[in-house]
Amino acid sequence: MKLEDQVCSLELSKRLKELGLPQFSLWSYNSKNVLCLYTFLAKEKDQYVSAFTASELSNLLPVSIQSEELTSFLKIYKSHQIDCNAIDWIVSYECVGGIIYPWNFGERTLVDAFAKMLIHLIETGVVK
Repeated sequence: MKLEDQVCSLELSKRLKELGLPQFSLWSYNSKNVLCLYTFLAKEKDQYVSAFTASELSNLLPVSIQSEELTSFLKIYKSHQIDCNAIDWIVSYECVGGIIYPWNFGERTLVDAFAKMLIHLIETGVVK
């Protein structure tokens, strides 16, 4: 598996940084948009953008979301599609009865689906 498939995309990484997510990840994109190991000694730290892994992002997502009527739990699905450009992973919040909370995101990589969900939760104020 390529490293690019194990970290969130540059576009999503930049959005997470804009939203104020602390920039502490094993991997980062440097000022030339090249993936590299993050270095705490870099003189130009502000030019680095964390390239979070699926594991790092999954730890930032809430296990459940409570609303007035129900509690929705984090669900992760692997698609059965074989097409390489198709949506392979779906991340959503669902309650026990199967009612889908109106948020679900599908992506080719699990890490990008996690990133899109986290971005949505931050933008809507569910995660601070």
